Amino acid sequence: MKKYIITLFFAFFIALTAIRSIAHDTDGDALPDSWENSRIGSLAEDMFDDSDSDGLINYLEWMQNSDPAGDASQGDGTFEAASDAETGLGARFLVVGNFNNDTNQDIVVVSTTDDQINIHLGDGVGTYTTRTTRATGDYPLWIGVGDFNNDTNQDLVTSTYFDSQLNIHLGNGDGTFDVSIVYDTSNAPVAGAISDFNADGNQDIAMSSQNDDVITVHLGNGDGTFAGAVAYSSGTGTVSVKAGDFNNDGVPDLASVAVADNSIDIFIGNGDGSFSNTVTYSTGSASYQLSIADLDKDGNQDIAVVSYNDDKLNIHLGNGDGTFDAGVAYSTGDLPLSCAVGDFNGDQNPDVIVASVNDDSINIHLGNGDGTLAASTAYASGDYPTCVKVGNFDNDLALDVAVAGFNDNSLNMHMGFSTNSIGSGGSETNDVSGGETNGIQLVDSDYDALPDSWETNYFVDLSRTAFVDSDYDGLLDIHEWLSLGDPGTGSGSSDGAFESVVNYSSGEGSRMAAVGDFNNDGNPDVVTASIGDDNINIHLGQSDGTFDSSYSYSAADGAYAVMVADLDWDGNKDIIVASSQGDDLSVLTGKGDGTFNSRVSYTSGSFPVSLAVGDFNEDGKQDVVAVSYSDDTLGIYNGEGDGVIDSSPRTYASGDGPLSVAVGDFDEDGHHDIIVGSKLDDSINIHLGNGDGTFDFPDAYASGDGVYSVAVGDFDKDSHMDVVSASISDDSINIHLGNGSGGFDSVVSYSSGNGAVSVVTGDFNGDDNPDVAVSAVLDNTLNIHLGNGDGTFNEKYSYTLDASYSLQVADFNSDGLQDILASCSEGQIGIYIGSIESISDSAPTTSVSRIPVVNDYDRDGASDFAVYSDTDGTWYIRTVSGDTLAWGMQWGWSGAETVPGDYDGDGISDLAVYDTYNGYWYITSVSSELIAWATRWGWSGATPVSGDYNGDGVSDLAVYDDATGYWYILSVSGDVIAWAFQWGWSGATPVSGDYNGDGFSDLAVYDDATGYWYIISFSGTVIAWELQWGWSGAETVPGDYNGDGAYDLAVFDATTATWYILEADGDLIAWGFQWGWPGATPVSGDFDGDGVHDLAVYDSSDGTWYILEFSGNVLAWGEQWGWSSASLVSQ
Repeated sequence: MKKYIITLFFAFFIALTAIRSIAHDTDGDALPDSWENSRIGSLAEDMFDDSDSDGLINYLEWMQNSDPAGDASQGDGTFEAASDAETGLGARFLVVGNFNNDTNQDIVVVSTTDDQINIHLGDGVGTYTTRTTRATGDYPLWIGVGDFNNDTNQDLVTSTYFDSQLNIHLGNGDGTFDVSIVYDTSNAPVAGAISDFNADGNQDIAMSSQNDDVITVHLGNGDGTFAGAVAYSSGTGTVSVKAGDFNNDGVPDLASVAVADNSIDIFIGNGDGSFSNTVTYSTGSASYQLSIADLDKDGNQDIAVVSYNDDKLNIHLGNGDGTFDAGVAYSTGDLPLSCAVGDFNGDQNPDVIVASVNDDSINIHLGNGDGTLAASTAYASGDYPTCVKVGNFDNDLALDVAVAGFNDNSLNMHMGFSTNSIGSGGSETNDVSGGETNGIQLVDSDYDALPDSWETNYFVDLSRTAFVDSDYDGLLDIHEWLSLGDPGTGSGSSDGAFESVVNYSSGEGSRMAAVGDFNNDGNPDVVTASIGDDNINIHLGQSDGTFDSSYSYSAADGAYAVMVADLDWDGNKDIIVASSQGDDLSVLTGKGDGTFNSRVSYTSGSFPVSLAVGDFNEDGKQDVVAVSYSDDTLGIYNGEGDGVIDSSPRTYASGDGPLSVAVGDFDEDGHHDIIVGSKLDDSINIHLGNGDGTFDFPDAYASGDGVYSVAVGDFDKDSHMDVVSASISDDSINIHLGNGSGGFDSVVSYSSGNGAVSVVTGDFNGDDNPDVAVSAVLDNTLNIHLGNGDGTFNEKYSYTLDASYSLQVADFNSDGLQDILASCSEGQIGIYIGSIESISDSAPTTSVSRIPVVNDYDRDGASDFAVYSDTDGTWYIRTVSGDTLAWGMQWGWSGAETVPGDYDGDGISDLAVYDTYNGYWYITSVSSELIAWATRWGWSGATPVSGDYNGDGVSDLAVYDDATGYWYILSVSGDVIAWAFQWGWSGATPVSGDYNGDGFSDLAVYDDATGYWYIISFSGTVIAWELQWGWSGAETVPGDYNGDGAYDLAVFDATTATWYILEADGDLIAWGFQWGWPGATPVSGDFDGDGVHDLAVYDSSDGTWYILEFSGNVLAWGEQWGWSSASLVSQ
């Protein structure tokens, strides 16, 4: 890694020069003299040295104000899901060390069933799948690490329970160990401690004995051998011992735990290897293992001990004279056996982590810095986790956790999330640009990148930090300061409120409605079915959210339900109508100009009331499902692809009185399933699809009283589809959380409006959590239930609404906020436009922003066709409408890599190339204004990944280290945004983009081997972790395919030319949508400027483009712009 840092140093020089100007640096190493003298003790080391060998060079320690002489932690207190590696049989205990003298932490596990030690050498990215083994004694329960022969190589010692021995394994410094030297110790040794008890410079060992009830001390000779043991009486069933200095005399003392008499015994060291009489303290029931740290930061060592009979973590604060208080107990996991201490959230307060075997978890207790702890947060770990240790296993800025799983023979790695690898921070007086300084240096005494004067002005004290959003407006406090914003007031984002309703006349007795773009103008249109006059009514929408007067087409008797699809695959929206009194399904194919062909009728079940669309037999053509109330059936109508549907539908029984139907993939097998809400038996019925157009018999789940409608969403954001129903008889919404295998948890209900009938899902307050909207016909209200993202919902907010049996969600005025359409039985539709007015202070949210358009070289808001000649470095660019913007414009050379972006913030994409040989960037505008020339930010082998990582509207220079997974990001103006931020691994593919819609590009990688996505925001929020959307060989084409202002996960199957698109929060956008041909190149872009990315493919054999809107409108078909050897400008 050092060679990469040296390579990047010169590009970094400009930023360092500004920093040096505010702090004395006489030795020119970019470290302030005062900081070096106070933290390191001299000016002898430079910025690239790692004084404490913790994986952070001294410059990064200074930047983040961490200790260069101690372990750094810049985590946020949360952890990734555990990754496990196979280890020995019956993994019992582990230690962390550096056994091969590289820069990576290694782990050794003792396993009791096969009597061996398992050596897992670290690779620096947190994986420990490779191991070597060495035999040890009979039933090893503990292992320790030290340097027993003073050769600077780390050695190991194990205690073996059944043969009562110590086994010394001397290390060779290359990760291997010599044959063990065996010493007898006390009967049934369980755990030990290592220190220099007699101050002779040699490490000694103290062992606890469960059967002899003693502590046995083995003094080391310094050559790997030990003198005879001396025993000290302790409590009954002594199972744990640790060394510390409890009376602050500089001499090691011992603390042991006695499991049978629930006590801690303190042995005060005399400095000659002997110990004075014990002092005993009562602690938890069946106390077991302990850790020592200064938990209240008073300079005295304290004790944390777990007790497994009462499931407690017991904290005994030390007084500094060898005595301790009576202790305070905290509830923790089920049957805790091990604990460890570290600063997991980077607040400089010690935290405690506990491993609990009965619930297979680790439990994080964040410390308050005064010796008290917060309630624990649990993470699933290995099967029967018996030991937990802390380290920095992936060389980032956050502490990680390693756990031994006894029953599944596993080593489980929990990687801590890092929050603070961004920004300057750490200088004596941070001269950060932004805010109005008037030339005055801003004092930042708490090193949080916020000036003290600014903090005290807005918050009275210095309690805030840069990465907090104090007013919940989507802007971190550091961004409020930089933009001169007020951190005490929101930015004006949508909170789920709506403007006053605007009504439009529709057909007589309008019952149901649907939304589509019928005239291909990019604006949502509306169709209603009116049961009173047997018509469907078309309302063409305008870009401002208003609608033209309606016009009608006749349907069969009792037009009831309506659905929009493209049944004839011509890119124009078609309409399907269910007529309840005529038992009829009618199809009206669209012409693409807002008009429709005459209807074609099909016989349906008795009293059809609800419709949905999907590809149930997976032939690439849209099929129709209809539920019929009177005969309790659902009918499957297979589409022919030409606007015709099967006249002989396959039918299935489905509940008693079905009123609503929806489609999803509830068992995650890739086949469309169907969910039906039934009013008369108060149930939802799940029909799992087989992929051939057939379905299993339904499984019924009790729901609300009088289920009237159903909708699908991922309410707890676990990537499994959930269901919500509205029930008219008990006025409730009913949440059914899916388990991903086709089943659902027990229903949880929330009170809604009186006579709840129609339910839809959306994100109405822009917080990326699914919300629910419900219409109630008995009290004439529209009710909004804001979701918390964990499957629960807040109390409803209500709006006046005429009796409506149908709601639809869309962005009718193109402002990025979701709006609601209500079809009212009084013969009108009502439009509720999403507003920036606040509903409630309890629902602070982020506004939805539009994703910047890629390859927009004329600032019209649309992506352009852009190709590049690798032969001579010339660019060729034209708009979709045919205007040539660049022809043969020279900017590059053979072998240069194109990295388009808006590097000057003028809204126009620039011509940018990256020299893959030496990491230089060259950028010019289309009008030939030079932006960057030979700016070095990268090296041979780095991957350029430009994006707007600081949210300033300007693309930044960013590279990804394919060897280590580190990111390095620099603004065009020379500000370092990220330095060695680790998010990835060797072999991962970077796929950066704005996946949470906050205006910042996120760090994202894709695992080509497994199809997993891993995405983190710059605020430290994990957006996706091991979210599987893809497979080996899939091509990634992320973009904003639903126009919500956030990138979606998209992959293209080059073998079948099908697209699969998923929102980052788990909502399905497209599944197996065919656009292209085998071998086509997928392209991401918004080619019509409507804020929604289109499906685009490029034919590299002849340079032709084929582009389809999600609405079905064909934007380009065989458009020639390129040639067989041209390269697409990277998207």
